[in-house]
Amino acid sequence: MEEGPYFDSSRCSRAIDISKSSSIPPDDYNHPFLASKTIYITIYECPLDSNKIILVRSIKDPSPDMDIFTLTWCYDITDKAHRIAFGGYSGLIRLVDPCSGSLLMNMYGHGDHVNEMRTDPNNSMIFASVSKDTTIRLWNIRVHGPIAILGGYEGHKDQILSLDWSLDSKYIVSCSMDHSIRLWYLGTDKLQERIRDSMTLKGQANFRKELADDCQSGRTIQIHYPIAINTDLHNDYVDCVRFLGHYVVSKVIMLSYLFLYQQMLIVENLGIRHVSGGVQVDTSALQLVRMDLPDSDIWFIKFDIDPLNRWIVSGNKMGQLCFWDLTEGLPGVNM
Repeated sequence: MEEGPYFDSSRCSRAIDISKSSSIPPDDYNHPFLASKTIYITIYECPLDSNKIILVRSIKDPSPDMDIFTLTWCYDITDKAHRIAFGGYSGLIRLVDPCSGSLLMNMYGHGDHVNEMRTDPNNSMIFASVSKDTTIRLWNIRVHGPIAILGGYEGHKDQILSLDWSLDSKYIVSCSMDHSIRLWYLGTDKLQERIRDSMTLKGQANFRKELADDCQSGRTIQIHYPIAINTDLHNDYVDCVRFLGHYVVSKVIMLSYLFLYQQMLIVENLGIRHVSGGVQVDTSALQLVRMDLPDSDIWFIKFDIDPLNRWIVSGNKMGQLCFWDLTEGLPGVNM
């Protein structure tokens, strides 16, 4: 992997005013957003007093092997500075300063493509990533190695395409080319203690690049068992998944549908049931709504839900955006 300077198309005359990824911006806020293509990251702003989109900065990765697939905003609460984490084809995750465009850190761990990254809604220094290597990894933007690895014996059997955090950050839901959706519990004392410890660390001195050493020393927590697995809802690749309160919305290719269902285990005071021979994994889910998504019979089309849970929006192969209004409750039943 080539290391070198980062090049940008413009200079920031001021610090970019970006809210934490988990917060809801005020009414007078000029909304910034990110876009990526191949080795480029672009930052745009949407002024409220104009119908134009303004290019704030463009950052170029020096490595031709990067091919950026995904990126996410983070915020360093210690340095009081915003960060951009991104990854893609190479499997490497990089952290850059959006104001200067400079490279801050390379983050090592994944063994193949990084397909999606999402920031913790309650801790803007923590984010999760999913990869073709069939694992989910949790990261802190101040250290080089992963905090935790979710995967293994009862993990996904093919590359993971998407993930999302629950609003309380206790759960991650993931979906994969193995046609399954899996629910992971992050509320264990051991993992929460490790996350708290990571907030006081900074730099490579606290993590070694050798993943095996980190796992053996207890620096990286390993979670092999999800608390719920569902393989009944979809018979093809599941390429996007999001939480909607205590519900889960997922998308499957070829059928051109969005599915909204309730995972039976997402309840208060959740406990993992231990039985002889290991952990009993729940496989029950109730499909509530199936929403038609026209012209979307190709894979890796994403959808998303706004922070106030008012809208679901998805693109399609025709370049159209499809919206579902959630302000009056769940969409009408279309089974």
